[in-house]
Amino acid sequence: LRTPRLLASLARCGAILMAAEILIGVYAPSFYNVNIRNDGSSGGYIYVPNIDAAYLNPESGRLLRLHTNSYGFRDLDRPLTKIPSVTDIVVLGNSFVAAHQVSERERFSTLLEENLAAMGRRARVFNMGVHAQSAINHMDLAIYADRLFSPDLIVLFLTVEADFGDSSTSTFRDGHRISYAVD
Repeated sequence: LRTPRLLASLARCGAILMAAEILIGVYAPSFYNVNIRNDGSSGGYIYVPNIDAAYLNPESGRLLRLHTNSYGFRDLDRPLTKIPSVTDIVVLGNSFVAAHQVSERERFSTLLEENLAAMGRRARVFNMGVHAQSAINHMDLAIYADRLFSPDLIVLFLTVEADFGDSSTSTFRDGHRISYAVD
């Protein structure tokens, strides 16, 4: 007699928890971890494509808006097809490049594109920065960017603390393990 009541109570609790999870997923995406994901095909680490959520900045503790394009980067959603006489530049790096703490107009990749235009140079600067990444992730992302659309120039932004804090790290490319060591 107690077993059916216990099972019914457990089922009700499970249903309530499932409903809460669905409601949080629909109405409060900022509660989810918006860190990087592997895109699964080219080894590139990206944010969730087309996410419109909030990001808790670990340095300031402020909740900041996070918008990504269809490729999972905090950048404009523009075609990756080559445009004649336009230089395509990809900027890679960690949170300094992703720059959640500033508006999209204030990121240095946006400022670079605007300055090049002011000098009469036709260029598109793609911001492919992903916070909490290291040099090995940037190298993976450079390969990913090259496979996506073969940019004319890839700029890699490195910081001593974030990118060389670990003395060794590994990644996998095309089924092979590649290890890096820093001395």
